[in-house]
Amino acid sequence: MMNLTGQEIGNYKLLDLLGQGGSADVYLGEHKYCQSCVAVKILRKVASPSSTTNKWEKWGSNESHILSHITHPYITHMHEYGTQDNIQFLVMDWATRGTLLDLFATSLPISTVATYIKQIAYALQYLHRIHITHRDVKPSNILVKQDVSILLADFGLAIGYRTISYRNFQSTSGAIHATTTAYAAPEETQKRPCPASDQYALGVLVYQWLCGELPFHGSTAEMIAQHSNSSPPPLREKAPTLSCAVEQVVLTALAKDPSSRFTSIQTFAEVFEQVSQSSAYWTPTICWYSSPVAGLDSPANSPYTG
Repeated sequence: MMNLTGQEIGNYKLLDLLGQGGSADVYLGEHKYCQSCVAVKILRKVASPSSTTNKWEKWGSNESHILSHITHPYITHMHEYGTQDNIQFLVMDWATRGTLLDLFATSLPISTVATYIKQIAYALQYLHRIHITHRDVKPSNILVKQDVSILLADFGLAIGYRTISYRNFQSTSGAIHATTTAYAAPEETQKRPCPASDQYALGVLVYQWLCGELPFHGSTAEMIAQHSNSSPPPLREKAPTLSCAVEQVVLTALAKDPSSRFTSIQTFAEVFEQVSQSSAYWTPTICWYSSPVAGLDSPANSPYTG
């Protein structure tokens, strides 16, 4: 897609290209009248048959539908959604400190890492409690605000209650916008995504943050096979200062079987925070998800019930 910097979309002038993904470009935008700054997400057009183009349009509608129905301190807020000159756009919060990838490049104590992980988990737990699975948890989809708190972003692939079904993202050649393979749970690539898939992706993210490397590498096919069949390399071999308990918690979130992960993503984050502050030994236990989309325990246990 051509660079639209300098052009106007809706009430916003596009000042700078902030980033590009497989499905959209994101610009820094300024409101023409009040001069407030926002992020303007432009859905990239696809030169393909109309049926596939329609699926890309559904992708944009799916994200706007979800964001228009949720409010959470750790989830990006959508200000506006519209179409201009056959271009779909979403106007959202601008995160002035970039993405979590920028924090990866800094040296932070594990207690601070645990605080960020808990923020991400609380956002995802909120989604799970209203029967939505994000399906694309990765560092570039987690934004960092000026106060250094986070915002979960990019809901184009999310599925769940009253959202577009998983099959709507499929074409004759496979998924037209697959979740990022490096973070994809085994059941995700088997077309059986569930809330526990988000926990697995967050586990990969934590593994990467703690040791500086992803657990698996290679081609798309190779990574899919490794996520399904191979154990992650021992975390403490790459980061020997970590405790055994921290390693055990991360590996539990990375269990191949969703039923062997923590009972909720919030539990994962809270246990991770506990062991990051203590050298106490932790024994993993078998946990469960009762349904492939929304099986979670009582919402009363969540700090955010919507």
